[in-house]
Amino acid sequence: MIYLALAEEDSVEPAEDLLQSVLDDLVAEHGSVHSEPDFSKLLAGISRQWVPECSSQAKIFNQVMVAFQQASLQVDNTLARRHPEVWEDVSSQLADMVYAGFLQDVEANVLRQYPRYLEAIAIRLQRLPQDPAKDIQRMRQIAPWWKRYLQWLEEEGTYTPELDNYRWLLEEFRVSLFAQELGTRQKVSVQRLEKAWALV
Repeated sequence: MIYLALAEEDSVEPAEDLLQSVLDDLVAEHGSVHSEPDFSKLLAGISRQWVPECSSQAKIFNQVMVAFQQASLQVDNTLARRHPEVWEDVSSQLADMVYAGFLQDVEANVLRQYPRYLEAIAIRLQRLPQDPAKDIQRMRQIAPWWKRYLQWLEEEGTYTPELDNYRWLLEEFRVSLFAQELGTRQKVSVQRLEKAWALV
């Protein structure tokens, strides 16, 4: 499958990406360096936090990849044939979450939410056969907002902090629609999406 093949591509170096991501986060956390004492303080801070942060991120990454594979296995030819709209929606969602180099693009606090986001996809697909009409109804609530995001990426090509905030608010909206029992990280509604999009 296309998603499982990601792990086999030469361009995907998750270990290097994870280390670079942790380093970037630690440097950003310690602020700007303007002098030699600042640099020494930065090195000392990174030395203390490097191993535990790498270990923590590696555990999260492993959880993400297990959940990603489980969700991806459900996005198969049968789903494409029986529910093409759902297949297209979930395929697009997964492709935007996990791709070559995603560890360097996704902030640590967002990556920690990935297992929940992926579990929400799995729950959605498990429930789909029971009531396809309900799934379509819920999907149509998210569709225009998702389309805005994808069109922006295609036409503007710029990824701003405001767009990032909107993108992950969309993911929380999906959780609230398809797997409400998992809970959301923040309150989410159509009105909040409107406000977030206005800032983009």
